[in-house]
Amino acid sequence: MRYAIAPTIGTLLEEHGVDTTVHGLPSTFRDWGAEQTDAPREVLEACLAHGIKDKAEAAYARSDLLEKRREVMEKWATFVANGNPA
Repeated sequence: MRYAIAPTIGTLLEEHGVDTTVHGLPSTFRDWGAEQTDAPREVLEACLAHGIKDKAEAAYARSDLLEKRREVMEKWATFVANGNPA
């Protein structure tokens, strides 16, 4: 099946007949990021695709922090695959 946008993890699990949910996964990532990395809060929130609610702060946040997010997500992938902290 082709998607116009990336499917959610929950959608993929459902399509493959996996009877489970991913509730708590973003919270797990956020806790891991805060405890196991030195990534700033803003980078961790960007990894979760959370927007900035404060309009004034959002007006000045012009970067997508792509390189910093890539580094964090590589550490997360290593942690998930190996169970090793960053």
